[in-house]
Amino acid sequence: EKFAKWVGTKMAVSCTNGTAALHIALASLGIGPGDEVIVPSYSFIASSFSVLQAGAIPVFADVTDDHTIDPDCIEALITGRTKAIIVVHLSGVVADMGPVLEIAKKHNLIVLEDAAHGFGGEYKGKKLGTIGHFGAFSFHEVKNMTSFGEGGILTTTIEDFRADMKRARFLGADFSKKIKNWLYDVCAIPGKDGSSFVATNFSTTEIQGLGLQLQLERYPEILAERARAAAYLTERLSVCDAIQPQDLGNEDIKPTFHLYSVVIDPDKAGGDVQLFKKKLAQKGVTEIALFGPLYRFEVLKDRGYDEAAIAATCPVTEEVFDRRGITMTYPHLNVHLDK
Repeated sequence: EKFAKWVGTKMAVSCTNGTAALHIALASLGIGPGDEVIVPSYSFIASSFSVLQAGAIPVFADVTDDHTIDPDCIEALITGRTKAIIVVHLSGVVADMGPVLEIAKKHNLIVLEDAAHGFGGEYKGKKLGTIGHFGAFSFHEVKNMTSFGEGGILTTTIEDFRADMKRARFLGADFSKKIKNWLYDVCAIPGKDGSSFVATNFSTTEIQGLGLQLQLERYPEILAERARAAAYLTERLSVCDAIQPQDLGNEDIKPTFHLYSVVIDPDKAGGDVQLFKKKLAQKGVTEIALFGPLYRFEVLKDRGYDEAAIAATCPVTEEVFDRRGITMTYPHLNVHLDK
C-alpha cells in the first residue's frame, strides 16, 4: 500500500523479484507458444527470458544511444502474432514512453514496463512503472533500494486484474472461498480475453517488507545522492569533447541514475570503447560490463535465433555496445563528493 501510494497507482503486490513480476504479467495476458513480444535488443537477460519462459517468442528491437528501445523500430516488427511490447528503463534512463504507447494503442498491444532500474524516475509527471499496462520493479541487492538481496513488486493499470494480483503471486489461494473441512480454495487466475492460468509461488517475507518500508521513507534522499553523483561526473566529463556524458534529465524526464552511462566518439578519442575500458582499468576506475546484446547468448541461438541476421537489424546496439558505449557504477556513494 505504501509503495502504491508512493508511485501513484491503485495497487501493488510484492513478489520474489522483477523477473517474477514480468512472469505474472505475461501469464495474466495469456501469452504463450506462438505469441510474439517485442523487447529491446540491449538489456538484462530477464527482459527477454520472461518471454521465453512463457513459451513465447521475443522479437528484438534496436535501441537508441541511451540504450532504451527505439520507438521508430517497433512498428516494422509487429505481426499478427504480436501481443505486447516490453520497455526497459535501463540504468535508470527514461525510455520514450509516448510514442510506444501510441503504437501499442494503434495495434491493440499491451505495454509492460521493466522498471527494475526505474523506481522513482518520472516521464512527464508520471512515475516509471505506472505508465504502461504493467510495471515490474526489482529490489535486488545492487538496486537503488533493496530488500535484503532480492525482491520485486508488480503494478498494473488493468482494473480487472487488480482483484487477483495477490493470488497470482501465491498459488491462486483464495481465502474468500473454502473447500470442505479446509481453510481456503485454490482457483486459476483469470487472464485476458477469458483465459486463465495456474499461479506459482512468488511470495516474499515479512523482513523484506520491513526493509523496503524503512528505505522508502528515505528514498528521496537516496535518489538525490545519486543525482548529485551523476551531476558531478557529467560536469567533469563535459570538458572532453570525445565523451558524451549521461543526460541529467529535465522537468519532464527524471532518471533514477541507477548506473552511469557514457558514449564516446572513437575518432576524437583515438580508439573505441574497448581501448577506453583498458585505460579505465589501468586507472582503477570501476567499469562493469553489465549487459550484452541479448541475441548473442547461446540459449537463444540454440532456439534458432540467427545472431547475424538480428544484428543487421540492430545497428545501434552493435555500434554502441562494441565501439561507443560504456556503463559505470557509482563507487563510494556514501562518501561526500567534495572529499
